[in-house]
Amino acid sequence: EIDHARVLSITKKEIRNWGVCLTGNVLEKIRSGKDGQPDSIIRKILTGRSDFHWLDEKEEWFWLSNVRKNRLFNQIEKILTVTKQIDIANLRQAARRNYRMKGFAPPRAILLEYCHQNDDIVVDGQMISFRSGYKPNRVFAETETILLEVLKANDSVMKREDFEREALLRGMNRTTFFMYLDNSPIITRFAKGVYGIPGTIL
Repeated sequence: EIDHARVLSITKKEIRNWGVCLTGNVLEKIRSGKDGQPDSIIRKILTGRSDFHWLDEKEEWFWLSNVRKNRLFNQIEKILTVTKQIDIANLRQAARRNYRMKGFAPPRAILLEYCHQNDDIVVDGQMISFRSGYKPNRVFAETETILLEVLKANDSVMKREDFEREALLRGMNRTTFFMYLDNSPIITRFAKGVYGIPGTIL
């Protein structure tokens, strides 16, 4: 007999961790240690939810809209808080930078559809922004606040050595600086040794 609670528990955990799910990966995790669980029944449990949404015509990617606390949305919220509007390609690159995402971001078309289906996000062609009136529930850590202040005071783009020098002058530890330089979704690498706020037009 299929354990409905187990199916939903595993699926919700995947959504919280990654924001969206690849169907095959989820089915494999649900079947693990439970021989004889047909994919068709598992799919029926999931697709029967009112908050279940396919993200592609092949029915390979999906998400659950009621599971809002997920890392993908967290990254998008951070990015849109600092840049207001960004194209989908740069959004994808920025979202995958956080170490908790482990380099993951869904394919561009899947991410675009996810944004399109999200009530808090507006999609205009390839451009992504928050809907009018949306207030991000996002408080940046002290380190990120310092880095943003430095960048905004320098036209949002800086050479790495200048960026580092100003951050250290404000009391930041060098190790911390490089950790955020490599992992923060609100910082992007435009070229070798050049960093700035995602979506900035050079």
